[in-house]
Amino acid sequence: MANFFLDNEDILFLFDHIDLKELARIQEEDTDNGEADYVPVDEEDAVDNYRRVLEIVGQIAAETIAPHAEPIDREGNTLNPDGTVTLHPLVRENLRRMAQADLMGFTLPRRYGGLNCPILIYTMATEIVSRADGSFMNLFGLQGIADTINAFASQEIKDEVLPRFARGEVTGAMVLTEPDAGSDLQAVRLRAYQDEDGNWYLNGVKRFITNGCGEILLTLARSEPDIADGRGLSLFISERSEKIRVRHLEHKLGIHGSPTCELVYDDAPARLIGERQRGLVTYVWALMNGARVGIAAQSLGIAEAAYRLARTYAHTRQQFGGSGCRRWPRWSPT
Repeated sequence: MANFFLDNEDILFLFDHIDLKELARIQEEDTDNGEADYVPVDEEDAVDNYRRVLEIVGQIAAETIAPHAEPIDREGNTLNPDGTVTLHPLVRENLRRMAQADLMGFTLPRRYGGLNCPILIYTMATEIVSRADGSFMNLFGLQGIADTINAFASQEIKDEVLPRFARGEVTGAMVLTEPDAGSDLQAVRLRAYQDEDGNWYLNGVKRFITNGCGEILLTLARSEPDIADGRGLSLFISERSEKIRVRHLEHKLGIHGSPTCELVYDDAPARLIGERQRGLVTYVWALMNGARVGIAAQSLGIAEAAYRLARTYAHTRQQFGGSGCRRWPRWSPT
């Protein structure tokens, strides 16, 4: 059977030569796994588990995700009249297979049903998935949403939301940019306000949101209307509802399996993540640092796929009466 982990000599070399036992020791000591059904007995057991997890990722990537990539990219997803999005059936099948293998809570503590893998192992998995389909990585790679919730949300929110991520029941989105606030997130204008009972609501428009049709949305909003810069921004969590609709799907040159959405918030209920006014400077920066590593791994995975396709083509093409790469004869003036 094909396996995108076992056939990748670079990843295997790193896996075998990095001190993963020390990494596993730190990971287990720093994580509260509660009363999880499984906890590694020692560092060696943890590293063996990492290898098994990556082998499963490699198998699903090669046998399921890669064959689905072309029809997904050709056909894309569907925006419905009610402002919801229907993912391509093969995208849903990819998500189902990953959830079935317990891979959608990759870095979450075991107390929530996660695998408690270090970011390094998750990054290897991200590269493997990206080689199979760069657009599906945008869904698989948004597990950083769950990490941000785990790091900064209240215990009540974590207990409610994180098990659903780990079971693959929900996907997430980081809802940051707006029509006039792309790279300059300090210019975000989407309004967050409270009613008399202290409940939060969001009102405004967000644009260029990867997987904006996801069920759990982390939204950067202006909670302090009198503060114009980043100090007036807070981070909120919202659930998909009729108060948040997708107005538009962006038309892109590629990665069509990953819906890029324009969202309209119409007094949508929300809950504060962490503290007010720390949305951009603390929480979004932490989220984006993880995203940068994920995008780097995605680039490596796509490059790996392109290299392998080019090599196969070069070795099999028929030219000048033969196949494979062929040298031109050296020119001589005589």
